[in-house]
Amino acid sequence: MTEDEKIEYFGDEAIKKHVLKLWANVFRASNKVIQDAKIFGFEKIGIVPDPNIHQMLATLSVIDGMLEIILGLSQAGKVDVSDTRLIFNAKQQILTMEQIATALNNDDRKGYDEAIERLCKQAPF
Repeated sequence: MTEDEKIEYFGDEAIKKHVLKLWANVFRASNKVIQDAKIFGFEKIGIVPDPNIHQMLATLSVIDGMLEIILGLSQAGKVDVSDTRLIFNAKQQILTMEQIATALNNDDRKGYDEAIERLCKQAPF
C-alpha cells in the first residue's frame, strides 16, 4: 500500500480515531497487566486466567504493526503531532509488556520488577 493509498484509506479523522482506539486497547492491556501483577505477583502472573500477558502480547503485536503503518504516515507529515505522541506512548507500553513477559520466561525477578515499575509510571488508570 502506497503512502497516498494509506492516507486515502485512513483519512485525517479516521487516523485520529484509529490512533485513539489502538492507544486505548494498549493501555487497557497494560492496566490489566498491572492489576494482575498486584493480585498474582511474579510467581503466578504468567498463568492467570485468560488473557494472560503472553496471550495479550499476541494481540498487541498486531496492534503494534498497525501503529507502525500509521507512524509511517506521521513521517510524511500526515498525522497530528498529538496522535504521533500517542503512537509512541502505546509502542513503549507494548515494549515494556514484552520485557515483562521476557523476564517471566527467564525467571528474572529483577527485570520483571523494573519493567512493572516502568509500566505503572506510564499507564493511565
